[in-house]
Amino acid sequence: MSVTDFSLLTTTEQLGLLYTDGVYLAKRYAGSTPIILYQFQTLYVEIYYLKYRQEVYRIRISEEVDFLDPYIDMITIEELLYL
Repeated sequence: MSVTDFSLLTTTEQLGLLYTDGVYLAKRYAGSTPIILYQFQTLYVEIYYLKYRQEVYRIRISEEVDFLDPYIDMITIEELLYL
């Protein structure tokens, strides 16, 4: 699915896809706003919540890896080293 295709879905449809078929990657805050990062197919999707898991403020979508920059400090590969 492309960024355009995903963007054309309703917010409810987008959230449904992310919650059922997306992969949770990370959580961060912008002030008091929780932002959840998911991967869905080749897309990276951020959900900005006014009230966590209740009221969505904004959804950002990208296929670019630099979209992950705010999360770099949260990602660890330690567990992968011991597989």
